Amino acid sequence: MVFIATLAALIASRAMTTAIFSTIKQATTLGCFPRLKIIHTSRKFMGQIYIPVMNWFLLVSCLAFVAVFGSINEIGNAYGM
Repeated sequence: MVFIATLAALIASRAMTTAIFSTIKQATTLGCFPRLKIIHTSRKFMGQIYIPVMNWFLLVSCLAFVAVFGSINEIGNAYGM
C-alpha cells in the first residue's frame, strides 16, 4: 500500500508541475503574465521546459500548506476525508 501511495504521489506531483510550467509558458507567450526565465531542457523533444521561479513558488506554497495544517488529521479534513 505504501508503494502504491508513493507512486500515486509522484505521478500527481509530476503532473501538477508540468501543468503549471505549460500554463505559465502559454500565459507568458500571450502576454498575460510577466516574462520569466524559461529553460528548455531538451533539444530533442519540444516542450520540455523548466521555470526555476515557479519551482521555488511550488516549494514555498507546499511548505506553507503543511505549516498551516499542522497534523495529518487536519490535512485529511481539508481534503474532506
